[in-house]
Amino acid sequence: MAELSKVARIKREVTALKKQYKTIDKAHKMNAERLIVRAAYQKITLEDLENDLDEKGWVEQFQQTDKCDPYERKRPAADLYIQVTAQYTRVMKQLDAMLPKVEAKTTDDELLTFLGK
Repeated sequence: MAELSKVARIKREVTALKKQYKTIDKAHKMNAERLIVRAAYQKITLEDLENDLDEKGWVEQFQQTDKCDPYERKRPAADLYIQVTAQYTRVMKQLDAMLPKVEAKTTDDELLTFLGK
């Protein structure tokens, strides 16, 4: 099977996220849809960056000039990965906050009753 394009992967992720967040109320629906598209893009970008970092590593040899010795530095892709991860986490928290609050179920479990005494 051929690898899907980035656009196709994003569309697939949008569909999955819409299913996951389908219970968001109508008042938040428009904002949620925008956040879902953003989160899908970020997730696919993170996957691509992860593949690049796995392939090429988090550090690289860098040389400022011919007169200086090369040294190891963090690759720009590593910084991007860290930034996008933070952004993705914030977007997902925003989406989770839009979900309806679920009340804790009361249980008459004998063990819980015993432990509560």
